[in-house]
Amino acid sequence: PSVWKEFVNNICSTSLLDTRKGRAGRILNPLRGLSLVPCFSLSPPTSICNDDALFKGLTEPASTDSKTLYLVDGGLTFNLPFPLLIRSQRSVDIHLTFDFSSREADHTAPFKELLLSEKWARINNLLFPPIHDLVLEYMKQPPKECYVFKHPTNEFCPIIIHFPLINMDFRKFKEPGVPRETEEELEFANFNIFSDPKKTYSIFNFKYPPKKFDRLAKLMEFNVKNNINIVMENLSDVISRKKEKRLK
Repeated sequence: PSVWKEFVNNICSTSLLDTRKGRAGRILNPLRGLSLVPCFSLSPPTSICNDDALFKGLTEPASTDSKTLYLVDGGLTFNLPFPLLIRSQRSVDIHLTFDFSSREADHTAPFKELLLSEKWARINNLLFPPIHDLVLEYMKQPPKECYVFKHPTNEFCPIIIHFPLINMDFRKFKEPGVPRETEEELEFANFNIFSDPKKTYSIFNFKYPPKKFDRLAKLMEFNVKNNINIVMENLSDVISRKKEKRLK
């Protein structure tokens, strides 16, 4: 163990991790030699945004001269896939977001990635419900299985239904409204995620035994079922609004 610890310390003390080579995967550049044509911005009707400190290089095009490119996981910027769907051309009415990002503990507020998403949307002049002030209120309360964020006045702004990774009602119910009865059922659902001292669900753990995997899968299935009425209510509201417009 001491040899391994010394090896890790030596790696961490070098400048390797301070460079792209030490932190990103390198591949042959598939764009080499191509001519890039500037395309529409994410929000064409608006002016091009300026880079923000948190999103430095946001508008910088990929190199077509270098032999190789360094690739990193886009989730390092923020770990929700809004850039794929939130542009106005897609006209998305409702986003169901499932945030499995790591948190310090189970009781830690699950809004870090969502707040970064809001900031990114503002930089790109994209419609996004104002969540900052509402999040501050939610942070004073215990975490919930599901959150809904809507724009108070703009009906064209998408609704966000946010599902964080949290184990609450699942501990006592095997299905919504169906209590757990046996010791085996209670034991299966009695687990922590981010507060687990063994770090079973650490971001650096890439392999789960069947039971650990089943626990997470069943947990999120339950959380969605337990809040399906919220999803259906918002879908119904959107459909009703669209029908009214067609009749006018």
